[in-house]
Amino acid sequence: MKYLMTRLLCCLLAAVPGAFADTILFNEVMYHPAPAVPEDPGQEWVELYNAGTNDVELAGWQIDSGVSFTFPSNTTLRVGGYLVVAASRTNFLAHYPSVTNVVGDWEGKLSNSGEQLRLRNAQGDVVDSLNYADGGEWAVRQRVPDPTAGLPGWDWLALAGFVVAAGLGLWLGR
Repeated sequence: MKYLMTRLLCCLLAAVPGAFADTILFNEVMYHPAPAVPEDPGQEWVELYNAGTNDVELAGWQIDSGVSFTFPSNTTLRVGGYLVVAASRTNFLAHYPSVTNVVGDWEGKLSNSGEQLRLRNAQGDVVDSLNYADGGEWAVRQRVPDPTAGLPGWDWLALAGFVVAAGLGLWLGR
């Protein structure tokens, strides 16, 4: 019995590194770009983060909920690295020319009031999904100093990260 338990434990521990090897997560969402009339959805983007233990080749992976995007070949996300997926790669690079890890030109538009994003690997398995919102229980209001007037004000604090520019984007910081 002791021998069987030892073998079982070794098998389980051997399987654990593989379970976390390809951990790609949604890290940041720009779903409502800076106010413009009319709003330019070409400035929307999401950022992925490789929290795993291996570099991951993303060829054939897809974002298939919220917007539609299939990753091209030779798209590798290094361990601890970030990758921006932009609605329009051209628009993104015009605003952030120093960012070199960007792919883009998805189909669709992110909802300004929230929706689900879903990332699938090349085999079709769901790797990560995210429900974002413009408000709700994922964030709480807290008192903060107003940098312009020096008086206390209110802002949203998302316990999983923080809201950027009063709801114009969302950093998840998982």
